[in-house]
Amino acid sequence: MQGFKGKVVLVTGGSQGIGLAVVRRFTYLGAVVVTCGRTQEKWDRAQTTFPELTSVDFYRVDLADRKALSEWFKYLRSKLKNLDVAINNASSEVKSTGCFSSVSEEVILETIQSDLLV
Repeated sequence: MQGFKGKVVLVTGGSQGIGLAVVRRFTYLGAVVVTCGRTQEKWDRAQTTFPELTSVDFYRVDLADRKALSEWFKYLRSKLKNLDVAINNASSEVKSTGCFSSVSEEVILETIQSDLLV
């Protein structure tokens, strides 16, 4: 599995859940990993639990905030010479919880719009 050694991998939503697992896997495979999340505290906890994440470039950003997203893209352009893999894993906090049939159409559309913004 040497195919990712030295490759630049971007994973949104990498401070918890599936995103964190993806970040950890690409780090293990030797990739240069860049990730983001809404809170620094979650990332700090992840690094405490998984010390191998100290090599990962983490950026705190709410991807639903267009101005903040633009600033992050500027940061990425200044930092990275290339990008080999991009994984759009981030999702807004789930507002549409519960049985699907009981979730309002408005909440479902808001969640989808947030997820597709990036």
